[in-house]
This record gives sequence, structure tokens and C-alpha cells, in this order.
Amino acid sequence: SLAARIAWQVVGALKAIPDQMQEIGNMADRLKMPIAQLQGLQHAANMADVGMGEFDTSLERMSKNLGDITDDAKGLGATLQTISLSAANLRAMGPQGAFLAIADAIKQIPDPMRQAAVSVEIFGRGSQNMMNMIAGGSQAIREAADEVRKFGATMTSEMAKMATEYDDMKKRLALTSGGIGRAIVTPLMWGLTQIGEAAGYGPKEDTVKALESSLG
Repeated sequence: SLAARIAWQVVGALKAIPDQMQEIGNMADRLKMPIAQLQGLQHAANMADVGMGEFDTSLERMSKNLGDITDDAKGLGATLQTISLSAANLRAMGPQGAFLAIADAIKQIPDPMRQAAVSVEIFGRGSQNMMNMIAGGSQAIREAADEVRKFGATMTSEMAKMATEYDDMKKRLALTSGGIGRAIVTPLMWGLTQIGEAAGYGPKEDTVKALESSLG
């Protein structure tokens, strides 16, 4: 029924939430940025029809590219200079500040093809849809990002920690249940093997298969 399908969808969505919380927390840790800032940018990306996988990869690529620049006169460093930015200043702003500054700078480029080329150089080749998000500049991104706070969806570091602890506990429970299962199954396998050998089914490795075949 429709009600049952909706219920299953709700249950599935609820089951996915802890994993999503953990992923957000882990990414915020990798980028060394507040979780609320990352959530805001992710929501802005979603509102611009940029896939979460593409956005997350692009943001991490931006952070890595800015960190790798050692000479502002070459490569990406030189490109940033052409749009009145510097790697050192962007690094000092943190990921969110750097992203917003880059969005404003790219928005000011009059040639759409040049905009796309600069975006790819900063965010990586898999970031074709990022222009959907950048097109409105930092103001549009901030407005969309602020909706996370307005709708009470902000996640705290404590929530992310709880999600990680929950995931760790699931893994421990899986390990424990696996151990219990093996403890139960092992003597059963031994007993079936003995029965099979006594019945003349052959070597131990063939016993269970033979029994299964005869029962099937």
C-alpha cells in the first residue's frame, strides 16, 4: 500500500541519518572548518542543483590546491592573481571564506568560458556544475546557507561525535554477533561432517555439499 511504502521510505531515511552526520563531521575535520559552515555550503550547493558528491569533492580539491601553491607567479597562483586573489590570503580565510571570495571573483569575469576554465582549475575537472552555485556570488550562497540555521537543521560537533560513537558501536555489535554465530555454527558443521562421513558421502570437504544436495 501507499502508506506502507511511505513508512519504509521514512524508516530508510532515518537509518541513513547517522551515516550522513558522521560523513559531515569527518569532512569538517578534514577541512578544519566548523560543521555549521560546511552544512551551510552543502545546502547552498543542493539548492543550486549541485550534487553533494561533486560539491564535497570540489571543496576538498579547492582546499588542497590552495595548500599546494608555493609560487604565486606560476600555475594556479598566477590564475588567482588575474582575478585579484592570492593563495596566502585565501588560506587565511579558511575554506568557507576562500570559497565565497572565489565565487565573487569568478562572478566578475565577463567571459563565461573563462569563468568555467578558472572554476575547473580551482575546483577540479569534475566540478562542471559548480558554476550553478557560483553564478549568484557570495551573497546568494550566504542566503541559501543561512536557511540551515533558520530551519533549525544545524548540526553540532557533539552530534557528529555521537554519530561516530554510534557507528563504532554498530561495528562492535557486528563483530560480537559474528563471533556468537560462529560459535553456534561450528559444532553444527562438525556434527554434519561426522554424519556425512558415517553415511559414506566421502571426504570432509564434500560432506556438507552432499548433504545439501540430498536434502534439495
